Amino acid sequence: MVGGSRQSTGTTRWWWIRHAPVPAPAGMILPRDVPAELDAGVEKALHGLRQNLPDPALYLASSLPRATISIAKLSHVPAQRLAAFDEQSFGSWTGSTHQFLWDSGDPIYRAFWADPAGTPPPEGESFAAQCARVGRAIEELGAMHQGMDLVVMAHAGTVRAALALALDLPPARVLRFVIDHLSLTRIVRLDGAWRVDQVNSRG
Repeated sequence: MVGGSRQSTGTTRWWWIRHAPVPAPAGMILPRDVPAELDAGVEKALHGLRQNLPDPALYLASSLPRATISIAKLSHVPAQRLAAFDEQSFGSWTGSTHQFLWDSGDPIYRAFWADPAGTPPPEGESFAAQCARVGRAIEELGAMHQGMDLVVMAHAGTVRAALALALDLPPARVLRFVIDHLSLTRIVRLDGAWRVDQVNSRG
């Protein structure tokens, strides 16, 4: 496994990045296999991100192609792929747009919005379940790699889940955070306590 830079014994820094944009209709619930779109603008943004990342670091990514393709362009250091950092599964709604589902009058979809954090889509998982999944992985990896820098290419939901853990907030609250493509969110674990240094930074 790739090593990382050591701070003090009790300090572990998490560098969360949302993957590059994907070529899909606005509002689509993305299929698992959709790739990231790496045009000139994305290449420039990745170059800018690269200048702000620690070296060396442990590189991680979700198992979804849009994340693995993005991190491969971000760094020449091999990244470990972890399904624990995948985006929330929207089950049978995957591949549809939110507008289509709303216009269809689907009562299950409309009821979902009464509690979007706690309600699982049909054949999918709730955002609360994603938060629990991501949180467990963060705690396990943090214990294994204490004192290191961990750079993770993941998804908006994954980054929000990390914020829920760090800020001790219920899942419904962190859904209010905007997490843009190729934005950086930095969270520090310092002697057992969490500190959020930046959220959704683009520069």
